Amino acid sequence: MKRQLILFSYLCLVMPTLYSSGVADPGDKRFVFGLDAGAAKTKQLSQSAHFQLGYSTFNYLPDSDASTMRYGISLGRRFLLNPLNSVIIGLSYHQFSDMKVRGTLQQGISPPLYSANYEYTIQLSQLLVDAKLQHQWGQRFYPYLTAGIGGGFNRAEHFYTTVPGYLTVTPTYANHRRSSLSYALGLGIDTLVAPHVTVGIGYLFSDLGRVGLGSGVIRQTRVSNYLSQSHLHMNTVLAQISWSI
Repeated sequence: MKRQLILFSYLCLVMPTLYSSGVADPGDKRFVFGLDAGAAKTKQLSQSAHFQLGYSTFNYLPDSDASTMRYGISLGRRFLLNPLNSVIIGLSYHQFSDMKVRGTLQQGISPPLYSANYEYTIQLSQLLVDAKLQHQWGQRFYPYLTAGIGGGFNRAEHFYTTVPGYLTVTPTYANHRRSSLSYALGLGIDTLVAPHVTVGIGYLFSDLGRVGLGSGVIRQTRVSNYLSQSHLHMNTVLAQISWSI
């Protein structure tokens, strides 16, 4: 992610040198339709979990990093604040590619504990009401700040472990869908490339809310949903194209 942020900063600095002639200002159009796509990364896709059940201890140790792709669509209305500044207020929807949570399961009565692998899939999406504050810089460039708040819609499913059934028993966890408060904060720069068309790059921090599997079962005994976390954070470097209509 550091390399992506360095590349993003570099492009923000060099883009103003790439063009010198002007084209039509998009500010005379009220509505803005946008598409975006980018690379997203999180440092903690799932939290570790440790619990005891009877005489047995269970430790779930997830891998630390995970990457995915993010896709978005938006529609907003532009409001001119003054000749150089405007704000676009509207709705946006963001979908992330499916992500695999993988890790190591340690379980047993006493050390050394038996080790196996586990994994499950999560699906992430956001629906936000957002605002994008733009400043006109020269004839073509529009640095911006953006913020949005709304709902995160997340699903965790298909829990699997390599613990062999003939050797020992281990909890299985139910698929689970969650809806929770979600928000996003970002910045970037758009460039006017044709009448009423801009392309740009940006960085976005997202809190996707709570995500995790449902409760588990082992030998007809219910187990709490330990494989979940209250906040999943994503860092995204994205490219976008917008049409003023």
